[in-house]
Amino acid sequence: MDTPPRVNILAVEDDPVMRELLRLHLSDAGYVVTLAEDAIAAGHQMLRLPPDLVILDVGLPYFDGLDFAATLLADATVARVPIIFISADESFADRAVRLGTDFIVKPIRKARLLASVARALSHKSEPARAAPSH
Repeated sequence: MDTPPRVNILAVEDDPVMRELLRLHLSDAGYVVTLAEDAIAAGHQMLRLPPDLVILDVGLPYFDGLDFAATLLADATVARVPIIFISADESFADRAVRLGTDFIVKPIRKARLLASVARALSHKSEPARAAPSH
């Protein structure tokens, strides 16, 4: 029997406790998880191991998650990678959903996270989102 391909998820979160929680939830579900603490590290990780999905905190240092996502959408090589945004601040939800696949409010519940990941991966083959105009 063939083994299904491993799904690589890049989780970008500046809080080390939340980053570890994401790693635990996702790896327990069988996903390969790569972690990054900011958009700069995430960009390097994406070059080394292109992800199948990105989970992206909105409130990152240096370059926030929404701006980083807009940059990704402008790059044809990664524009089709689904993005799930996470934040404790619900005021970002509308903009985040326009840029990404989903928005999850912190604190993150495991069932909600895994359902969002499954939904995002099932939509991966759909046409890429358009980069928003500012």
